[in-house]
Amino acid sequence: GPQFPDASLDEERVLMLKGLEVARNGAKLLGCLMGTDAFKQAFFQKNKLAEIQGRIGKLDTAQIQLLLLRFFAYPRVIYWNRLMDPRTPGKQDFLRQHDAQIVRAVQSVVHVQPGEFLPHTTTQLSLPANLGGAGLSNQERFSGIADASSVAMSSGAIFQRLGHRRFVGWRTDPQQFRELAVIPNACEYWSSAVNGVCTLDPSKQ
Repeated sequence: GPQFPDASLDEERVLMLKGLEVARNGAKLLGCLMGTDAFKQAFFQKNKLAEIQGRIGKLDTAQIQLLLLRFFAYPRVIYWNRLMDPRTPGKQDFLRQHDAQIVRAVQSVVHVQPGEFLPHTTTQLSLPANLGGAGLSNQERFSGIADASSVAMSSGAIFQRLGHRRFVGWRTDPQQFRELAVIPNACEYWSSAVNGVCTLDPSKQ
C-alpha cells in the first residue's frame, strides 16, 4: 500500500485520520536494506557511517579527514552502492554528500579554492595512483553501473540456487525471473552506461 516516505509530521497526522499509516518496517541483510521506502530513506539519513562522516568533517586536519574518508568511509560506500538500486530513497543524496565531502577534503589538502577546482580535476581524482589520480571515483555518477554490474555478476547464481529450491517455476519459464524488478532495472542502467560510452567514443559501437 501507500508508504509516503517524505511525509511530514503534520501530513502523517492527516494520513492517520484518513486511516492510512506510514510504513517504516525494514531490516538489513548483509548490509543491504530490505523494507519500505521510509525505512531506507531514514537509514541513509541517520546511519552510523553518516554520523561518523559528520565527525570527520569537523576535524581540524584536512589530511586526516581525507585518509579517514579514503580508507574507512569510501570502501563501505562502494559496498552500498553495488548492493542498492539508484532508485532507493535517500541513496543518491547520500552519495552526493559523500562525494562532495571528499572533494572538500582534497581541496583543503592541496590548498585549492572551490572556484579553482575544475570539473576535469574531479575526474582525475577517480584515476588510479599510477595515472596521477587518487582512486576516488564519483559514487553518485557510478551508481547505475555499480548496481547493474552487481546484478550481472550475481543473477546467474541466484537463478541456479533459488530456481532449484524455492522458485522452480523459473526453470520452466525463465521469463518469470527476467521480470523481477531488479533485472530490467539493471538492464536499463547498463544500456545507459553503454550509450554514454558510445557517445564519448563512437568507435565503441
